[in-house]
Amino acid sequence: MGRMLTVDPERRATIPQIRKHAWLRTCAAAAAAADSERAAACMTAAASAQATDSLLAGMAYLGLAQPPGVASS
Repeated sequence: MGRMLTVDPERRATIPQIRKHAWLRTCAAAAAAADSERAAACMTAAASAQATDSLLAGMAYLGLAQPPGVASS
């Protein structure tokens, strides 16, 4: 999502790159197929990964070590 909103057109994600992204291929496909259970699970997993990445970025900013066994997506 962040690369889609980048102001610099040289760094901004292109439409083909967006279409190839795993989230769009899985979550959006599930939503389009009216598979609400699969779409909800996919979006929950995506939100969880984004929250983990944000938390790890905040920890790094504060100079805190990344917890063992926790990886960014």
